[in-house]
Amino acid sequence: LNEALGSGLAVTVESPSADTVGAEISIVHERFAEAIESLGFPAERQLMHAALGRAMREPAEQAWHWGAAMHFASARNAHVAAGQAAEAIEPGGTALLHYERALELIEATDAEALPLATPAWQLLAHAAQAAFVAGQFRRAVGLVQQAITERSAAASLGEASRRGERAR
Repeated sequence: LNEALGSGLAVTVESPSADTVGAEISIVHERFAEAIESLGFPAERQLMHAALGRAMREPAEQAWHWGAAMHFASARNAHVAAGQAAEAIEPGGTALLHYERALELIEATDAEALPLATPAWQLLAHAAQAAFVAGQFRRAVGLVQQAITERSAAASLGEASRRGERAR
């Protein structure tokens, strides 16, 4: 990072928010970000992406940085939030992309990430709706079938759990 600052690829700027003390680093051009990233070792890049994941406000940007930092549960949660945000703007392909990525990461756990608040069957239903809006009808049908299966399994598990609790 010091090399990037010295060469002018990155510059320090005063923080625009009153609650942040000190300066922030700004990349002069988006293409320079890749060059700056390549200067570090993989572990350094992961730490950088984790810091960026915490700093970003947009869920889609958070999701990308959390994934690059190998914080997969945080990336999953950010993808769910990005999918929900995309539904309001473009409820088709963009929302589908985020929901499908969240589904790929459904089993992920991180020490600092919150557990997934949305049940898998609801996530599948949101993805199915997004696929339908995007015109991917076969994909939508497949996702609906998975949502039904997942919901049935969750209901059966809940029913068995309630019966077990009453038997004690």
